[in-house]
Amino acid sequence: IFRIVIAVIMILGFITAGFVGYKCYEYALGVIENAPEMIVSDFESPESSKILDKDGHVIEEVGLYLRENVTYEQLPQSLIDAVISIEDSRFWVHNGFDLPRFTKAAMEIATDFLKSGKIVFSQGGSTTTMQLVKNTYFSVDNGDNSTIAEKSIDRKIQEIYLAIKLETQAGKEEIMTLYLNKLNFGKNIRGVQKAS
Repeated sequence: IFRIVIAVIMILGFITAGFVGYKCYEYALGVIENAPEMIVSDFESPESSKILDKDGHVIEEVGLYLRENVTYEQLPQSLIDAVISIEDSRFWVHNGFDLPRFTKAAMEIATDFLKSGKIVFSQGGSTTTMQLVKNTYFSVDNGDNSTIAEKSIDRKIQEIYLAIKLETQAGKEEIMTLYLNKLNFGKNIRGVQKAS
């Protein structure tokens, strides 16, 4: 009888898990259908305008943000290594979504929930590619009208989907370059070149 009860419990557990998994899958598909259309050129950041004197020397830079884009070849390897070691240590091997990192962040959020009773997205688990997607499609960097990306499960699902899609259309070096050219370094400084 004990074995039969255990078998029934296990079967019911598998059926429940399958049903919940299917409902989660359905939910994720619905969220993905509402994701922004991804175009690689959307990730390119405009440079600020430069006013030159008659000899071609810059006398003034104008624009809401000051930015000078660089190519991957212009980036020092030490900068790339530093960004990867701090932001996304598995950057070169994941497909835009790092499941182990995301799982760790989800477990920390769950632990915080058990302690406080509130869901607080303190751990993002975002890869560099996901941050680039967030800063392009879900945050608005427009002076006084800037907005920060809403912290929600829907946004995170869309972010993951678009990051994986971006990784199929752009190489790792291009993604790193786009990311470093887009970063907000405070006030009106954008991109690593202008910040340096």
